[in-house]
Amino acid sequence: MTPGFFCFRKLLHDLPALTGHVDDFLENLEQDFRLQQYLDQLNDLRRTCIESASDDRLAKDGPETRELLTELFRQLGDEAANLFGPGSSRKSDFFRDIAGSQYSKGVAVGRGGSNIRFESMLNIYDRSIIDVENRITNDTDEAMFMGALERTCKRSDDFSQLKDELRVPMKTVLDTELEEAYVIGTGYGRATLPFSKEHIRSEILCHGLGAHIMHPETATVLDIGGQDTKAIQVDPHGIVESFQMNDRCAAGCGRYLGYIADEMNLGLHELGPMAMKSTRKVRINSTCTVFAGAELRDRLSMGEKREILSLACIGQSFSAQCRFYRAPAVFVISSPLPVVSRRTRRRSPCSRNSLRKTMAR
Repeated sequence: MTPGFFCFRKLLHDLPALTGHVDDFLENLEQDFRLQQYLDQLNDLRRTCIESASDDRLAKDGPETRELLTELFRQLGDEAANLFGPGSSRKSDFFRDIAGSQYSKGVAVGRGGSNIRFESMLNIYDRSIIDVENRITNDTDEAMFMGALERTCKRSDDFSQLKDELRVPMKTVLDTELEEAYVIGTGYGRATLPFSKEHIRSEILCHGLGAHIMHPETATVLDIGGQDTKAIQVDPHGIVESFQMNDRCAAGCGRYLGYIADEMNLGLHELGPMAMKSTRKVRINSTCTVFAGAELRDRLSMGEKREILSLACIGQSFSAQCRFYRAPAVFVISSPLPVVSRRTRRRSPCSRNSLRKTMAR
């Protein structure tokens, strides 16, 4: 959930007209917000692909390729709402994965009697998606949120009558001026940032404080990273008391879970719900990601259910950290890249001095 949604939720709880329906409304709003983001990126991808199709290397195939791309992206735009509607199921929430899957299917179906090769169309996508992912857009949060609100209100009669009333708290959040109180660099690449040592902190400390601010009763933070997995115990003030992390390669980390999900033809976000359907426990003996995948394939070929194996793999991922568990817990997904975190006065009850004292501990 973005900070905007977090602040918006707080204000909506004070809105009498939404009493008992706040969660439903926010669920719909978040789906429509994701749809708005997807459509904006899809439009950017369309422009980039068509520009790429103007390359001299395509020669005489260029006009036909651009015509095919224009029709393809029109269809992708028409189908987008089905990917983010109520009850929709996606194998991923990443734009690259969703757009890539839809693009490949569209090309396979839409080429028809065209002379354009399938591989040529995929090459255009591969060249374009990198530019789209790394491009900083000029879209504002207000345009995104207001567009999502329009979609949510159009879809539901209950919410459409409250559109004007809902605009007020959303506008309040979006118009809030945030005063920068403190800047911290964290992550494995934090040493590469041009910050003084007072503004560099480990992700363990930052995750503990962040979890405490979002959920004050947090006692344990389980950090699922791409390279390691950590269990962090914090005191009632969010200060790290102790932590434990895996000492192996990628075994049990986010990359391990992604690899396992791929082996079972699942999206990473489907792995947990699938494991919840398990009726019994089994054990995956291999701690190595590659060997675990081989064992998984053997068990699948022998007829073992995916639900049971999903639970086994997740259990293997957290087997060491679970001994460190103390309720209640918060899950964090972290990145190996350097992260700049800006603390603001309006979003946190901490004052500048108290925050500095906390970060210095």
